[in-house]
Amino acid sequence: MTAGALRGLVVAVAMLAFAAPAHAATSVLDNGKVRVAVDLAQGGKLTWLSRSQGDNADNLLLEAEPSYYGGPLGPDGAAGWHAALDDAVVLDHSNDGHTLHVRSASHSCECTFDTWLTLHGSAVVMRNRLTSFRSGAAPYPPFWQELPAVYTVGGPYRVVTYDGAVPFTSGAVDDATSRAHSPFFSPGALSIAATEHWVALLDDTGFGVGLVEPDVTDFVAISGYEGGWPSGYVAGTRLEQLDANVVYDYTAYLVVGSLRQIRAYAYARRPDPRPSYVFARDRRHFVVGNGADAGFPIRGALRVRDPFGGTELVGPVERWQARAVPRLYVRGAWHSTQSEASLSWSRSGELVAGTRRFSIVPDGVFRTYRVDLFREPRYSGTITGVRLALAPDGSPGGWADITCISYKPCPIDRAAERRLASDGGFLPFLDTFDRLDTSFWSVTGNSPEAAASVAGGHLVVDVPAKAKPLPGQDYVSAGVYSRCTLGGDFAVQVDYDLPVWPDANGVNLNFSAGNRTLFRHDGVGFDGVSSYFPPFPGGSYVADDRTSGSLRFVRSGDVVTGYTRDPTGTWQQLEGARSTRDPVNVGLSIFTNRPVAGAQDVQVRFDDFRITRGAIACP
Repeated sequence: MTAGALRGLVVAVAMLAFAAPAHAATSVLDNGKVRVAVDLAQGGKLTWLSRSQGDNADNLLLEAEPSYYGGPLGPDGAAGWHAALDDAVVLDHSNDGHTLHVRSASHSCECTFDTWLTLHGSAVVMRNRLTSFRSGAAPYPPFWQELPAVYTVGGPYRVVTYDGAVPFTSGAVDDATSRAHSPFFSPGALSIAATEHWVALLDDTGFGVGLVEPDVTDFVAISGYEGGWPSGYVAGTRLEQLDANVVYDYTAYLVVGSLRQIRAYAYARRPDPRPSYVFARDRRHFVVGNGADAGFPIRGALRVRDPFGGTELVGPVERWQARAVPRLYVRGAWHSTQSEASLSWSRSGELVAGTRRFSIVPDGVFRTYRVDLFREPRYSGTITGVRLALAPDGSPGGWADITCISYKPCPIDRAAERRLASDGGFLPFLDTFDRLDTSFWSVTGNSPEAAASVAGGHLVVDVPAKAKPLPGQDYVSAGVYSRCTLGGDFAVQVDYDLPVWPDANGVNLNFSAGNRTLFRHDGVGFDGVSSYFPPFPGGSYVADDRTSGSLRFVRSGDVVTGYTRDPTGTWQQLEGARSTRDPVNVGLSIFTNRPVAGAQDVQVRFDDFRITRGAIACP
């Protein structure tokens, strides 16, 4: 989705808050075997699922909906962001009798939901998509997701699944009803290792609804019990990192019928258990441990940085037999000082059951590496996942583009690899200032008493009243300046806030790209944002008394333009002028030549510095 389309969508959502479009209350699909309906007054939730009309058509479903979780962390460590249809409004709806589509939007999550429903025999094929456009770009830890959250009504209260070690052999099922007494969704409450990828909610006759997800093994469930849950609940779960701008898809199947019919549907969709992860457009359910990747969008590889050492790519929970996967292939391009990487694997009850090191060539060239896991004696039995360590000895400062981890030789996308090799290895670049990345930033030239440091997830610049110039200077400055240069056509931006910002304090907050600077300052009669693009006289000025904001530079050809984000979230142009085409350094700093008499304490904070276009070169 383009930035223009997103802005239009935000406007549309704002309008919907006052006047939602008129829709029929429900939209229905019925193929003569199963009937499903969504409630358009509830954002498109599924609120009806039954056999077709006239054939014992009691509703089995209270509701089913997508339900996503993300940061920031709440006070109890839980997800502070939740995206669901509870407060969503319908933007678009279509139903041609074969495919039902609903698009909804929610203010609370800055996101849209798309749901596509089709019928296949006695099953509803439910495809969901989350499109996020959160204004804050900070990455957060991964969280467990409900994919989807399914609540039954009426008879189906029993939780039944197969959770044994030999799936797809018609082994005895497990009735987990007596154990599924969790108060609500929590993977730690009743986590079910549904090794056949299904969980059923059944009534006392053995009839009900099954959730089948060939891509998911971990489920959570709640049974109906006296004094507790009124009927049943089930969700497929995955640990996923949802970026501020992520597009996330999954497909689930809701099967109406007996236990035998639900299980047969899952058997017909039995996935190949062998691991094959190709990172062409998404993370393939991997998360990054002790580090970060470059974030969404993903174009041909997971770009993983290891600025502090010990970064790992941690794969999803899977289950395969070691004898069926004697080796794994890893394709990637390493930029580091080490000549080894490693693959580790897990087994039930063992987070790291063993490790196999393998040699790499850290020259930035894409290669496929074969890792013979069978040579390790502890690689045996049922394997439940893998993790890739970029640098087993913890050497910091490196990074790698990983295109594939697979039981078979990796596919090779030469065009994507050429593109990845040509962009300097950094884009998109995001610094949330959890630590000071000294491979990118240099802290030099700070005036006495003024200081720039990383604290609390910000770059904090303190300017006490007693700050004074360096010898031979008549101004006070402090901040960080890039060791790396930014070339070509580029786009770079930063967020800021002003926790200590008294009136008429005389300090300039500076965001610079070469000799072009954007300021947020508060002088006598001059509270706002301005630009300085020498040698051009004047400059632009926008009044702004807010204590937070965002600044941006865009260079196209030989023209560089500065922007500030207005209260509606729209980028407002400050100034555009011709500029050098040479690579430039960027800086985040303060400057003041205020009089000593009457000086006040000032503190500014920078966050979410990001480069989305350009060529970055580092020494």
